[in-house]
Amino acid sequence: MLEREREVSAYSGFLNKRLQLEQKREQEACCDIIISAPLKLMLEVTKVCNHRCIFCANSKMTRPRGMIDMALAERLLSEAAEIGVKELSLVATGEPFAFPKITDVIRIAKRLGYTYVYVTTNGGIASPEKLKSALDAGLDSIKFSFNAGTRETYRKIHGQDDFDKVVQRIKYVVDYRRKTQKSFPIGISFVVCDINRSEKKIIENMFGELVDDIVFHEMGAQGGHNNLLVEPIKNCARPFTIAGITYEGYLTLCCVDFQNYLAVADLNRLSLADAWNCETMQNIRKRFLTHDLKGTLCYRCLTGQIETVLPLIPSLATINKELFTDKKTA
Repeated sequence: MLEREREVSAYSGFLNKRLQLEQKREQEACCDIIISAPLKLMLEVTKVCNHRCIFCANSKMTRPRGMIDMALAERLLSEAAEIGVKELSLVATGEPFAFPKITDVIRIAKRLGYTYVYVTTNGGIASPEKLKSALDAGLDSIKFSFNAGTRETYRKIHGQDDFDKVVQRIKYVVDYRRKTQKSFPIGISFVVCDINRSEKKIIENMFGELVDDIVFHEMGAQGGHNNLLVEPIKNCARPFTIAGITYEGYLTLCCVDFQNYLAVADLNRLSLADAWNCETMQNIRKRFLTHDLKGTLCYRCLTGQIETVLPLIPSLATINKELFTDKKTA
């Protein structure tokens, strides 16, 4: 019991320290349109996903599915490291463990000096062998997207009958940490909607003594992709702090940019350093600072209003007029 209390205390201290640093740097960054470097790199290794979660727009996506070229991934990881980026998020619009070379990405990042590499997975295809390989390669944190307390509800939410399998994989990671005496954080992410709202307590009872953190999120509009009327996001610092990279090699503003409507540069033609402060990026930062975002996907998040939007650079986007109209989902 004392060992468990020490783990929770260490994780809480880690989260608080990281949050304070992130908030401080965001405040410093969000006052100019030219930023020396992003705080973190968000790398989309694939758009492929083995689940069809009702809260996620992946299944509605018309953008072609694919996987990042490893030579491109290594180049961009190196370029980000050169300008001082130390944090790598493998959390995007697909399932990271659907990418066969996910362990190679983690290993390269750690070799380049990234101090915090983390992933969120639904766990369905993250076999014990894949999980062990990723953790042995240096993965610093893992979170499981597990959105139901019963098998029946899980199938409705995730579109797959992986409930028992994923429970065992969460327990495998917990056991791996205990046996290896490593200290990486383990978390659960739970998106709350009407179908699963009554099962939050079940999740707490199932995993409360196993993992370090259980985060409950209310279902949102995912940048307007779900066309839901939701509470607006009060503030967003992503254009100032996060370099999102799609599997095609585009610099994007957001991790829920399923159609590349927020892509601002093609990194197959530009370096990350040049793209980070390119004209399109400077313009969108200026629009954030002056609250002039109408007509963009960001406007939906920040206002909660469902408006027709257009891509920042049409040639980089997969146009979907039906998805991005002002029609509201009932």
